Amino acid sequence: MTSGTKYLLTSDDTGDVRAHVQEAVGLLSSDGDGERRVRLLGCALQAGLLTCLDHIGGTRARAGNADLTLLAPSGAEIGGYFVAD
Repeated sequence: MTSGTKYLLTSDDTGDVRAHVQEAVGLLSSDGDGERRVRLLGCALQAGLLTCLDHIGGTRARAGNADLTLLAPSGAEIGGYFVAD
């Protein structure tokens, strides 16, 4: 785990870590239709997500569904959110 990690973004399918995240902005707020747009800041991207970045703007840039896990300062998991593609 990288220094300052408050969240882990993991694959919904395999549980593989996609990113170590320092901040998640907009997690607890929604737009008018109930959807949330969350900005992940200070990300240390891992293999699967790095591959998606190679295809931004193309049809293969989809990262898929994921889980965003909130971590305690000790690194223990204390909560989580499902993140839709």
